[in-house]
Amino acid sequence: MKSKKSLIITYSFIWLIITIIGFIVQFVIDTHLPWYLLVFVAMNFGGFVLMAFDKSVAGMKNPARVPELFFHIIALLGSAIGIVVGMYTFRHKTRKPAFYRWPLLILLIQIGGILFFTLF
Repeated sequence: MKSKKSLIITYSFIWLIITIIGFIVQFVIDTHLPWYLLVFVAMNFGGFVLMAFDKSVAGMKNPARVPELFFHIIALLGSAIGIVVGMYTFRHKTRKPAFYRWPLLILLIQIGGILFFTLF
């Protein structure tokens, strides 16, 4: 079994690769959206995919699960929407208040920040 630190590093690279691939795909199809919006969508797609992966390995014996701390970190970096949508789409970690409170809180703070900076 890998250590928690090595799992976080591994999944950081996987999330980063998914984000870069998502950004490149959106850039290639020429969506005419600003680059920062493309990065935001790609980051949330990466969070959604990692939530799906973690759900798929949840029932296995000794799986290399995605640490909850990693989900919290990428939610802070901007993947909160993808994580929250993934939680409720795959019904994963929705019964753990210690987990689901943080992505929801981070999402609300991010929405509040977006509204504040766009209105004022």
